[in-house]
Amino acid sequence: MNVLVISDEANKKRLGHEIEVRVLNYFQKETMNLTHLSVKKDDLNYCVGCFGCWVKTPGLCVFDDFGRRLNKHFVESDYVIILTPVVYGCYSTAIKRVLDRTVPNILPFFKIINNEVHHAPRYDHYPQLIILGYGEDITESEEKTFRALTQANAINFQLDKAKTFMSRRKEDIDQLMNDFTNDLGRSEKGVAV
Repeated sequence: MNVLVISDEANKKRLGHEIEVRVLNYFQKETMNLTHLSVKKDDLNYCVGCFGCWVKTPGLCVFDDFGRRLNKHFVESDYVIILTPVVYGCYSTAIKRVLDRTVPNILPFFKIINNEVHHAPRYDHYPQLIILGYGEDITESEEKTFRALTQANAINFQLDKAKTFMSRRKEDIDQLMNDFTNDLGRSEKGVAV
């Protein structure tokens, strides 16, 4: 199994760091093919909306930067786990830039899903998307917004749903890891989750 873990290099607060360490340790113990990309905002150019990845160099961003490596690992993975602080109900700026730069993995054509317009798939296989959001001051409203956002992103990644887990305190990490690993185990056994 190929696993890609993406985290925000800039956020090394106690809670985020502890979650990152626990997730990486879990996958290393399970001896899976693990790739960890700790992303800095400046590792990636902004997506400029040039459509080059759709029409000039299909599937490949015109910027020859960290994004090309990111997308290669993304499409080759069975699971993509994103660790992000929740900021006003959204991703951190570095993680938002990561998601923007995955646009080459979809087509410029559209389809209707749940009465919404979304992009069509470029590839036959897309990884399962798991989001681990954290922050000590996340409000209920911010959590609701974040879960809706991750769901919309999952649809663009050609998935029925994102698996989103939240942690507000260090004491929540054991429960988060328990829920996360149990859910992952059910997915690996082919059990619908």
